[in-house]
Amino acid sequence: MRRSPLEEVLESTSRMDVLCCLLDHGPRAMSDVSIETGEPIKAVRYWLRSLESFGLVGELADPDGGEPLHVATLNERPGWVRCVIEHSLARRRLDSE
Repeated sequence: MRRSPLEEVLESTSRMDVLCCLLDHGPRAMSDVSIETGEPIKAVRYWLRSLESFGLVGELADPDGGEPLHVATLNERPGWVRCVIEHSLARRRLDSE
């Protein structure tokens, strides 16, 4: 059975790291996500755009006028998407203990 593009995005460890960072820490500037994940800014930019294209991440204006902030936007996602993300988030939290 062929996987959907959304399933493929959710199977990407790097994209899930970025998404979990936003879920754990709230809205973040791209540079902060890069620092917190240890990934290069160019890679984070690419992954954020990919996540945005599937409606998993949104962009907010920084109230202080700095870089735009990125935020996880999972409210409109099907239940299976939330389950996959919550499982990944729980696994990452256990691994960091």
